[in-house]
Amino acid sequence: MTFDRNARVLIACGLLAAAMTWDVPASAAAKNPTAKSRACRRTLGRTFAVLADLGFREIDRCQRRASKGRVSRDCTVLQTESTAYRRWAFRTGAFVAAHCDRGDPVRATFPQREFEAGVTAGDPALAIPDVAATIEGSARALQGEAAPVVGPRAANGPSGCRAAIGEARSLVALRVMKAAVACQRRLDARASVFGVLDARCEPSPTDAVIREAAGRIAGACGALGGAEVGSCDPLPSCAIDAAAATGLELARTAFGQCGNGVLDAGESCDDGNLTPDDGCTGCRSAECGDGIVAGGVEECDDGNLIDHDTCTECRLPICGDGIVDVGAEDCEDGNDVTGDGCTTCRFEPITCSEQGALATVTFEYDPNTFGDIVGLRLRVQYPPDVLGIPGSLVGPSITERVTNLTGVTGSYSVADRDLLPSEQSPDGTDDTIQTLIAVAQGARVPSGPFQSIRFDCTPGTQIGVGQVGCVIVEASDPFTNAYTAESIAEGTRCSIRLEAAPVP
Repeated sequence: MTFDRNARVLIACGLLAAAMTWDVPASAAAKNPTAKSRACRRTLGRTFAVLADLGFREIDRCQRRASKGRVSRDCTVLQTESTAYRRWAFRTGAFVAAHCDRGDPVRATFPQREFEAGVTAGDPALAIPDVAATIEGSARALQGEAAPVVGPRAANGPSGCRAAIGEARSLVALRVMKAAVACQRRLDARASVFGVLDARCEPSPTDAVIREAAGRIAGACGALGGAEVGSCDPLPSCAIDAAAATGLELARTAFGQCGNGVLDAGESCDDGNLTPDDGCTGCRSAECGDGIVAGGVEECDDGNLIDHDTCTECRLPICGDGIVDVGAEDCEDGNDVTGDGCTTCRFEPITCSEQGALATVTFEYDPNTFGDIVGLRLRVQYPPDVLGIPGSLVGPSITERVTNLTGVTGSYSVADRDLLPSEQSPDGTDDTIQTLIAVAQGARVPSGPFQSIRFDCTPGTQIGVGQVGCVIVEASDPFTNAYTAESIAEGTRCSIRLEAAPVP
């Protein structure tokens, strides 16, 4: 079998073999509902420990080479190209996805994100960048950002001292992290509820580790003080204390810190609990449109900022709130006065004048939520026994009855399709007006008034707005991609208002 270089490194560390056998048998998971959660926790602890190990190794290797004058880059920063650390960071995300189900309660201690199909869950992968940030922050604090010495071997000078401080830091930090992970694993083996790193699993480095780390620093730094090498004072005790804190922070990162009451990286809030719907869920501050109903703040949250869809600005619709609730209301005039065209949020029937009836079509959507629309096919269907437009397909008798209200330039064409129910099935009945619009480059179809249509009808005839239908057949984005029928239904709205056509 052939392994890549990263695999050989991991085998040498004694880590890959363990990583390949972290899962729990399906039969065990079926018998014990918490078995899968425990397997997820084991995966998190071990993969994050491997990741931290590889990160420290990369920093230390760079510092050793710098102490010998072989590199000149900033050794406090992890490289961005393909390295053992970067490859394992990718694999960590894959391990998390494979071992931690979307609905696993273990995810609750990590910041939430929205996955496909609108599923929202805590995502341990969001903590992976925090590992690099913690390691790099430790390197800057203890080893300084000064350019490495380039030239003869400098093992006993400032550069060599920085390298020794880094190796001592890595020794202490990794021992503390691994001890914390092992402690938490023992607690998890008997637990059925899983939260942040238990306070009982916050160890101090052992005396043996402290002696080894202190010896490394003393041997390489001699009489050099921390300020002379861009580190802390007094050495070596301050570096050992800082390294222990780094190891503990990495262990906390591995098990998630959402719910610890501290605002950590990747969190917009942390109220010290994992209670949903309390204004801070999954360490995300409640926002209208995030799909989570914040108790006492929101009445509803449908995951979008689109009006007229039964949940507007996270408030349930009521007649009189000034917002038309599609399917339940025709109109909203904010009063209960009859005879003004809108009563109890329903349009009152209009009476055709000698000039017929005028329909105003409004097309609405939220570009910030739905996306820009640059192409649109919209149909207005009407009862042929009450309303009509002379002619068929295209021609002056059709176009002179329709007015473009969008104000945009581009292609705008209207045709009396006389088709029902589909364009492929002409029935010759005067019942459908179709409008095609494609705006000029750099523009978009605006949300608001779309067109007005003047229909013929017998003077004195009454007609209700419910007798006229409006449907969006197609819509496309700026890259000519067609939106799906489902997204159009959820993200757009077409409405019609009728009134008697004015008589000159």
